[in-house]
Amino acid sequence: METLVTRIMFSVGIFLIILALIPLPFLSPNSVEFWVDVVGLAMSTFVVLAIAFRVRRSRESPTFTGRGDLLEPDASYREDER
Repeated sequence: METLVTRIMFSVGIFLIILALIPLPFLSPNSVEFWVDVVGLAMSTFVVLAIAFRVRRSRESPTFTGRGDLLEPDASYREDER
């Protein structure tokens, strides 16, 4: 995903979560408005978590050999092993 699109989607998701949380304490749990607000909150939370998971997963860059298997991570940056 493009970085700008991801940032905008994440910002809109957080904005919708905040907007859904503001009226929640003032709504009656038996009303339709309460359940619409809860569903909107759940959907916004799902979108934010999906974006965060996708960004986190895209930042992982495994190192491959020519044969197709993974190399072990390079630990040469650690001072205690030298």
